[in-house]
Parts: sequence; structure tokens; C-alpha cells
Amino acid sequence: MTGCSAAARGCALLHTPGPHEGRRGADPHRRPVALPRSGSPGRQRRGAVTRSGDVTATRATPRAQIADGLDFRTTGNLRRRCGIGGFFVDRKEQRFWRGDFPADCDDVGHRELYVRRLQFAAFMPMFRSHATQPPYSPDLSTDHISRLGNLPLAPEYIYQLNHGFLSNL
Repeated sequence: MTGCSAAARGCALLHTPGPHEGRRGADPHRRPVALPRSGSPGRQRRGAVTRSGDVTATRATPRAQIADGLDFRTTGNLRRRCGIGGFFVDRKEQRFWRGDFPADCDDVGHRELYVRRLQFAAFMPMFRSHATQPPYSPDLSTDHISRLGNLPLAPEYIYQLNHGFLSNL
């Protein structure tokens, strides 16, 4: 919420009751979930899982996402997720299209970055890939990404994180 006024941050809390109550009224047996880009204290009680918004596919973006997520969690709200897929992959005229991979999934670097982001997302409270380029869902044309996903991700580190997480429940 950097750069937003206090009034704008307060409005973020007011955006969730209407959709939440409407969905609960339509089906009281289901818990509604919203994926807003903005967050404020109290939004999680209305099913909001704050997300970082659309992110660029660069090698520097995941580092910024980790720092941003840690900052957000200091508010006490642990329900935050980030864009996994690297939404803006190549470069276009709009200022937000600043990705490093003009060949999309044909670029080995982009495939590796995508897999690393999926591995990072395994530690998020909600796992949801979000990108403008394929793969939107697994199929034979994305088998190369599945093979990259089988690469080891420092198992000792994962066990350490898991122990720390479970011991704080």
C-alpha cells in the first residue's frame, strides 16, 4: 500500500463485505474467497487473500516479492500470496510490460524462472498460477516445465522451513 492515503487503505476494508455477504447468501455452505490486490487489517475475516498483483517475469521480481510478503506479514495478516507465473513476460509499449523473456515458454530461462516461482509458491497460503502466456494448464505441450519441476530444491532447507512452521502452530 505504499503511496496510498489513509482513506484509500480504509476503503480496501469496505470493498469486501458486499461480495462476501452476497456469496454467502447465495450458498451459505461455501466459504467465499476473494483475491484483492489491496489489503488492510480485518479483510481476512471476509475471505480475502491479498495478492501482490500482476508481476513481471524478471529474475529480480521474486526477490522483491519475498521482501514485500515479509513486510505485509508483519501486520499480522498471514493470508497473502503473490503472482506465481510472472504475468508480464516480454517487453511491450506499456510501462508495466518489462519482462526479460521475449520468447515466452520457448525461452529456457523463462521456464526455469517459472518453475522456481512455483517452488516458492508452495510456501504461500494459497497456490494459484497467474500469467498472460501459456501454460494455463498442464498438457503435452508443457511437459518440459514438468521435467524442470523435478529438479531438487535444497531438501535440507525445505525440512528446516517445515520444522519452523510446524513448531509455531
